[in-house]
Amino acid sequence: MAMNMQVNTILLVDDNQLFLKMLSQAFKKTGIECVTAESGKDALEILNLTFPDAILSDYEMPDMNGMEFRQQLMTNDTLKDIPFIFLTSIIDNDLMVKGLNLQAVDYVNKDTPVNVIVSKINNLIYTVQKQQELSKSELKKAAEALNVKSIPTKTPDIDGFEIAFWHRSYQDIPGGDFIDFIQANDR
Repeated sequence: MAMNMQVNTILLVDDNQLFLKMLSQAFKKTGIECVTAESGKDALEILNLTFPDAILSDYEMPDMNGMEFRQQLMTNDTLKDIPFIFLTSIIDNDLMVKGLNLQAVDYVNKDTPVNVIVSKINNLIYTVQKQQELSKSELKKAAEALNVKSIPTKTPDIDGFEIAFWHRSYQDIPGGDFIDFIQANDR
């Protein structure tokens, strides 16, 4: 269900290799790249190298359970905003509330049919991307309405100096560093 040309990636974390393989195959059939980890520790190492669109993590794992893994992610400003979904066979409302308080997007029961899990995550990724596109669009409109320029339209003339600057916006989103020219002294 890739709505645009970019390939979406999901990080699957589960100590059950068979379940991991099954989920991974089901996601790949819908065009989603899967990166897999068999523990929270492995997942943290993978996240140093890749930035997935979503993380689906088992709750019950040895050494570092899903909740501890999520807590680790919450301490990292870059990783904490990746949509996070718990995968669990435990039906415990207190546990769910604890996970949702860690800004997990949802809980998915392991007994849920695999195609339903895949559809849920596909919808989540699509919704998050649409929201980001909408936010960027609103930001651009606001900047255009305010006639905001992040770089000077004309370089100043300073005797004895040739001034050049280069600028490229990030994904056409206005903002970033602002440049100003300040005369320090006559030199």
